[in-house]
Amino acid sequence: CASGFEAVTILETTEFDVVLTDFRLGDMDGIVVVEESQRRWPETVPLMLTGYASLESAIDALRVGVYDYLTKPCPTDELLATVARALERRRLRIALRRQTRDLETAIETARELHSALSSRLEGTTALLREREHVLVTVCTELRASLIAIAGLVELLLSQAAGDDMASSLEKIRLEAQSLAQRVTDALNITRTDTVEVRQ
Repeated sequence: CASGFEAVTILETTEFDVVLTDFRLGDMDGIVVVEESQRRWPETVPLMLTGYASLESAIDALRVGVYDYLTKPCPTDELLATVARALERRRLRIALRRQTRDLETAIETARELHSALSSRLEGTTALLREREHVLVTVCTELRASLIAIAGLVELLLSQAAGDDMASSLEKIRLEAQSLAQRVTDALNITRTDTVEVRQ
């Protein structure tokens, strides 16, 4: 660009990898060009070249985001090396920003998954509690019925006259007691982690 105004005008619509400006321009201060480039394009790396180096101008340049501050006359190889470092800095800043966005996306996805899993876990826990309640209720009633049957058969056994009848009633009594014990074991499963199931 032939002037600071032209540079600022182009920077309004165009992003560059590197901006190299003199400290003193004919129509404005080079600091203004750097500020405009940083305001519009934070990834652009500004460099400043000056024939009037001073501690104060160097501090001003660094304060507005100048990556490197070169003094005239600047050897060509030094200028090219500085531009190469500036390009590498830009590449790293863009990569870091991209990785940061990816990380933020991953964190947000993890939060959403955690929330969904928590909701499903709450629903599953409620369903398990409901099933446990049904199981306990049914088993308790079934156990009471089986114990009553075993007691009734025992009563009939005491009154049985024939051996065949007594043998059949004894089998019924033993089966009712066995079933009652299995129901008790099923009830125990809802209260403990392990239970010994009788055969």
